Amino acid sequence: MKQYISIIKNWRIVALTVAALVAMLLIFCDGDDLGALVCVKVIGIALAYGCWRVADQWEAAGLINELHVFNDDHEET
Repeated sequence: MKQYISIIKNWRIVALTVAALVAMLLIFCDGDDLGALVCVKVIGIALAYGCWRVADQWEAAGLINELHVFNDDHEET
């Protein structure tokens, strides 16, 4: 339980989660105008790529180590 609270307290994880949710919303949305639809999809994909790149940088710097709770390789026995 203590690990889950530390995940919520880390603002970087919250920021990545919000950005990823917005990216998913943009990618999965639907519309009538083809130009707007393509534009929204491109923005969503760019935002998702940005989230992935930022997460890689923050993980390499050791700033979001709390997420290893969900990784099978770092499971406590």
